[in-house]
Amino acid sequence: MIPAVPVAPASDLTGRFPLLAPLADRNFAVFWAGRTISLSGDQFQTVALAVTALDLTRSASGLGTVLMVQAVPRALLMLFGGTATDRFRPRTVMLVSDLLQSLVVGALALLAFSGALQFWHLLVYAALSGTVYAFFLPASNTIVPELVPREQVNAANALTTTALNLGLFLVPPVAGLTVAAVGPALAFAVNAFALLGSVVTLWRIRLAPRPAHSVRAGSALRQVAVSLAAARKDLPIWLTLIMAVVYCFGFQGATFVGLPALAKLSLSTGDAGVGFLLGARGIGALIGGIIVGSVAIRRPGLVGSLVILGLSAALFSAAFAPAMALAVPSFALAGAFGAAVGVIYFTLVQTRAPVEHRGGIMALLSLAIFGLSPLAYGLAGMVGAALSPRGILAFGALCIGLSGLLGLAFRKMRQAT
Repeated sequence: MIPAVPVAPASDLTGRFPLLAPLADRNFAVFWAGRTISLSGDQFQTVALAVTALDLTRSASGLGTVLMVQAVPRALLMLFGGTATDRFRPRTVMLVSDLLQSLVVGALALLAFSGALQFWHLLVYAALSGTVYAFFLPASNTIVPELVPREQVNAANALTTTALNLGLFLVPPVAGLTVAAVGPALAFAVNAFALLGSVVTLWRIRLAPRPAHSVRAGSALRQVAVSLAAARKDLPIWLTLIMAVVYCFGFQGATFVGLPALAKLSLSTGDAGVGFLLGARGIGALIGGIIVGSVAIRRPGLVGSLVILGLSAALFSAAFAPAMALAVPSFALAGAFGAAVGVIYFTLVQTRAPVEHRGGIMALLSLAIFGLSPLAYGLAGMVGAALSPRGILAFGALCIGLSGLLGLAFRKMRQAT
């Protein structure tokens, strides 16, 4: 008879590996599984959408138009997405958003399978998708504190970030091979079914009723103003929002404009070089998310500001790297610091924001980070035209460094818990 192999109880495993502690909670485990599935489907969508737009228009401007049409409603409506989150709870908003998104993507898949897909269909999809995402993003950034105890919020955010970075690292090559072999229709369908999988997991989450509160009354515009006022009452939250704006102009431009320009124009490594640098950043982000979720951070305001300065230094190093061999480790380090920054500050705001205004405040943070991206891209392009690709990275590192110094300048931020 074969002797039984002793298995450590779940409590022992989570004690040894704090990052895994949130997975012991059924609600978070179900949520995390759904997000992992959905994020993987998003990568299929990203590849298929880019390929389809380029095939239909034979122009990079066509893809840019689709992305811009998607970004505009997302930015304009994001604060109202926060209001909806506070009124109806994040789980409900996420569930409805994923269901609507699956229907929109499913229609795109059917058009692609039938051979009837045209460019204007992509524009309609982009407008609808951007509108839905404006509600989904604040809700997804708000739900974690409702799923796990306060002391596990940091680890839970790190696990979600890890799922995202692992998907960014593993799924795009598979999606690219799928699109190349059978066309984009199947990739669209994969994302539609992944979104339905997320709907099922969200439906299975069971939360205790939340007491009624005053934010449910009044107009949406009034609630946006109330959320803004609530954020201003807490100095660390308000500083985080200001820092996020400065950080966005540096990070978004450096990552999505400066990195590919450095590879193709300054280092002359072509498309393969872009892939190597993105891959290095992705691996670094994966490691950074695991590390930050495995440690207890007692003063996130202080630690986060120092990590931001580390990211700034890593990007400065990448800006002046003379060869790919030195640029790769610099971007890997930047990826690790960047992932840690996201986890630390999302946890800081989520745990300090009043529950009745958490959705609205997280919408403000999401707007600062993501809503201003088109402006950050445009500014990075102007910096590149005036200076060089290396100048884009140096400018981005400077903005990020200023953000970190701003955090260190205020005692309440340094002492924030």
